Amino acid sequence: VGANIGLKVDRSNAGYVVTGIKKNGAAELSGAFRVGDLIVSVDGVDVTRSVSSLPPLVLGPKGTEVTIGYKRDPGVPVEYATLIRGVGYDSLQTELRLDGR
Repeated sequence: VGANIGLKVDRSNAGYVVTGIKKNGAAELSGAFRVGDLIVSVDGVDVTRSVSSLPPLVLGPKGTEVTIGYKRDPGVPVEYATLIRGVGYDSLQTELRLDGR
């Protein structure tokens, strides 16, 4: 079991869609995510066509980083948020990038 980032996702035909954001979790505190966002990658691993479960990619030791690629709308560039697993507001580090790294 690992620490999470406070995102609830469900699998749909489009892929993994954000359906909830935990209050005071790393995802909410980053301000990056909205319900309806499509998760496209986790630490550089494309999850859009994945048949495997998303949690093993997202969960990890508390205090470690995970970078989530997401799209808000079709046809827009992927955005990235780097979050610290299991960490609250006081030590959250978030970085939004459009460069694909």
